Amino acid sequence: MNYPSLILMRAKALFREAGSTIILVMMLVVSLVIVINERDAEKSNFRLAVVNTDSGELGKKLIDEVRREAGLDVVLTDEETADRWLSTGRAKCKFYIRENFSETLQNGRFENIVELTVVPDNPYTANISEPVINGVLKLWMEEKTIDDVRSLVGMTDETEEEFRRKTAELWINGSSIVVRDHIQTKAEETEESTAAASGRGAKLFAALTLFYYVIGGMWMVSYGRNHLAERILQKGGKLYAVYLCQAIPSLVVTLIGFTVVSAVETGGLTAVPAYFIYSIGCMGMTLIICSFSGGMISLIYLAPVTSLIAALFSGLITELPAWAAHLENVMRILPGRWLVLSFNGEGSPVLACLVSLMWVVCGIGVSYIRIALKKKKNMDEN
Repeated sequence: MNYPSLILMRAKALFREAGSTIILVMMLVVSLVIVINERDAEKSNFRLAVVNTDSGELGKKLIDEVRREAGLDVVLTDEETADRWLSTGRAKCKFYIRENFSETLQNGRFENIVELTVVPDNPYTANISEPVINGVLKLWMEEKTIDDVRSLVGMTDETEEEFRRKTAELWINGSSIVVRDHIQTKAEETEESTAAASGRGAKLFAALTLFYYVIGGMWMVSYGRNHLAERILQKGGKLYAVYLCQAIPSLVVTLIGFTVVSAVETGGLTAVPAYFIYSIGCMGMTLIICSFSGGMISLIYLAPVTSLIAALFSGLITELPAWAAHLENVMRILPGRWLVLSFNGEGSPVLACLVSLMWVVCGIGVSYIRIALKKKKNMDEN
């Protein structure tokens, strides 16, 4: 048997099949769209929509204080846009500075001059509210001090300007707490990037991989239906080697697709080896499914059902609920469960390989049994 030519022929046929190509492209597009949306949603958690209606200069100073202290994505906008961002999730907080902000602070008061609107599920409320309160208090203390000094001993314009300049320097550089940057080691960076690989985009692509393999598994069905497997065996060919050659092109294209999604989502490729192990197991599962199907119509029905069930019980679509915790050991018979565990920095690559190889062996074994049973049936009919 000329196995390299089988790989080449299958690769050409793979891209001639419009349905399989469309599914692969859709897998890639949908996964990348989810990655982009997740990234925007993550950014929006820290977005603060600021509406500044203050007629003086202190409103601008407060915005600078909040931006410098909190490191938030502070966006100046109008009230209508800010409300729309809150309702659509593009911003988690709206910070409204009233028109009397400067005047009230300069008169020594600070009541009813700002308004902070926070969505109920925002976990970063303290991260945003504290810098706002601190900023208001800083400006109030500055204005109050200037007003008191002016009323007691008098203050020239030059003295006031010098006081404001030194106060600004104090707020910026006068902290008694030294914050040092933590320099990550390579091991820490790898661990962090591996944990980050648990994004929804990569999981969705992995969940759709089994669907892609099954819906494109007509070549597996044809081996039993057209007596190709029997002829291969008669000519001394190894059926498992033929299956491997036919599966390699599909494995390669999905591996490339997952690599793209993983690189865009995490900036690294640490999840790719785990996905490769998972895809081998999926190919074994596909061989079992196709061995029991009677044709393309059956595959069209089986592909979404089997892939959805496998993805759900693996935790690729959503995490397993609390009531299913006792099924964890049972679920580890699925290659997808080991992929999810690797995303979370858990699991064992060796055990994952053994599970995937078990599915491949079972798939080849089932296909041999189906061929033998069909051959016996034909002999009995003759």
